[in-house]
Amino acid sequence: MRYVVSDLHGNYNLFVKLLKEIQFSKNDTMFIIGDVIDKGNDVSKLLNLLFNQLSNNVVILLGNHELEFNNYVKTLIKSNTDDETIIDKCKKFLNIDSINFEDIENLMNLQTYYEEDEFILVHAGIPCDENGKLKKLKDTSIEELMYDRRFKEKDFIPKDSKCVIFGHTPTFYINGQKGKIIKYQKLNTTGNKPSDYYKIHIDTGNYLTGILGCLRLDDMQEIYV
Repeated sequence: MRYVVSDLHGNYNLFVKLLKEIQFSKNDTMFIIGDVIDKGNDVSKLLNLLFNQLSNNVVILLGNHELEFNNYVKTLIKSNTDDETIIDKCKKFLNIDSINFEDIENLMNLQTYYEEDEFILVHAGIPCDENGKLKKLKDTSIEELMYDRRFKEKDFIPKDSKCVIFGHTPTFYINGQKGKIIKYQKLNTTGNKPSDYYKIHIDTGNYLTGILGCLRLDDMQEIYV
């Protein structure tokens, strides 16, 4: 099975609860579409889980919080900061007790989006032209993919595109419902595959709601813990 989740924000316990709920195995894949760091109390434990035990079964995309962290690290490197100081400053930046260079390198090498025939995974959204058509990904800046604010609006529907699955903004700011995935389904479709949707907004704001939502790509079912 293949699953998508977003904006874990260091919530190790809730993510582990989700893995148990879906009986996640070595034959499954979990796509995490950005923002695994910041806000939560267990960023170190979460990074260790993702980059070690689950490294063969997760695809992690860049989020705006990783982008900000990476830009900070690049500044440290350019200033010829020594290794020990880089580690110390990264711990303070993330407000965590421990991090190693392998974790830092992994965070700095996250891909910005993931695309297949039926869908695109991206952290915040994809800018569109005046006709509502998606801008070509190759012509889109990293900042646009991490911070796009138009895409989340419920009255904005991308035209003639693959389904876009995104996070970044907690969904309760859009629909007023606590911890609920928002799907924008196309007319006259069964809703059991990605191409049946225009876009799907999956950030359930777990650090505020205590609810983590997950989408199963195989049948488009929602799972919550």
